Amino acid sequence: MAIRDRLQRQARGANYTKVEFAILAIEELEDQVNSGGFSSFFDYSPECVAPAIEALKAIGCPHAASIVERAVQATGKEATDVDGLHHSEVNTDFDALDAEFQQYPDPIVERLLDYIAANATDVKVDIPATKKSWLQRLFPSR
Repeated sequence: MAIRDRLQRQARGANYTKVEFAILAIEELEDQVNSGGFSSFFDYSPECVAPAIEALKAIGCPHAASIVERAVQATGKEATDVDGLHHSEVNTDFDALDAEFQQYPDPIVERLLDYIAANATDVKVDIPATKKSWLQRLFPSR
C-alpha cells in the first residue's frame, strides 16, 4: 500500500508534519509526472506543486527541484498559482522537461529514505521494516 494512502488513513483530520507532507508531495509529483508528465501534475495535483519543490530541496535533490521550477516557469504562473491550470491553457510542450525529470538527476529514493530516517520521529505512520524495498516500489529505480 502506498505511503500516501497510509498517511491519509492514519492522519485524517490531523495536520501532517513537514516530513509527512514532503513524502506526500514527492510521491504525487512522481506519480503524475511519470504517468502523464508535468501537464498531468499541474492538472491533477496543483496543491502539491510548491510543496514538492520545497520537499525536493529539503531532501537534497536540487536538480529535480530545478526541473519542476522550470516547468512551472513555462506556464507563466507561480508555483503557488497553478491551481486550476489546465494543460490546454499552456502553450508549452513539457516533453523535454518530462524526459529530463524522468532521468532522475538526483537519487530521489535514497535521499527520501535518508530524510525519513533522519526525521523518523516526525512520521506518524508506521514505516514497514522493509521500508527501502517498499519505498522503491513507490519510486522505481530508473
